Amino acid sequence: MFQTIKVLLKSNEFIYSIYSSYKNNFQNGKYNIVNKRTDICIEAYPSSANTFLQYLVKENYNGLNIAHHSHSIPNLKKAIRKKVPMIVIIRKPKDAISSRITRFSTNTRYAILEYKYFYEFVYKHKEDILVLNFEDVIKQPLKVLKDIRDYVNFDMNLNSVDNINVVIENVQKRIIEDEKDTEKLALPSDLREEKKQLVKSNIVEDKKFIDCEKVYKKLVSYNNWL
Repeated sequence: MFQTIKVLLKSNEFIYSIYSSYKNNFQNGKYNIVNKRTDICIEAYPSSANTFLQYLVKENYNGLNIAHHSHSIPNLKKAIRKKVPMIVIIRKPKDAISSRITRFSTNTRYAILEYKYFYEFVYKHKEDILVLNFEDVIKQPLKVLKDIRDYVNFDMNLNSVDNINVVIENVQKRIIEDEKDTEKLALPSDLREEKKQLVKSNIVEDKKFIDCEKVYKKLVSYNNWL
């Protein structure tokens, strides 16, 4: 019950605005909240290529004002209200949740409920959101950039296929340069992969995990992903 209350409180716009402001001002937070200057909102559950996509877009369109890294429902609510284009990445629940737990030492039930409520909100507003598959973001970045360009109707200067590897290298360098805590680095890690395997069994044993799988499958079906 306590973990449910924590997640629901995080979904409250007023409470979250106070929380994000405190984190940004006093704990080196990276919460970029939607405001009147925002061009696009990029969100995802933690450890779902949010950082990678944010920098990928910036590499091809430096002028965009991007709201990102709140991993929260309130930021999506603001984007809906202000009619800001929204992009959300979804990753398979077992992979996303285990990665979140090992990277940030998060309570298992909290991490599961966070995924469940976040993507249930996304599914409810799916017609207003461009939902991207995590695997596509990582493995087909050029395709993803084209999808984003078509969705937001911005004049993005897309690099050719020949240059996409250079773009990815630049993105990875920026991720490393911007993260002071190597334990939380938004890139794959062999040690983290080992830890993830240990926590996955605990995740699937939680009775709430099935709700995460259900909402994932609904979004996969809606977007016609195989």
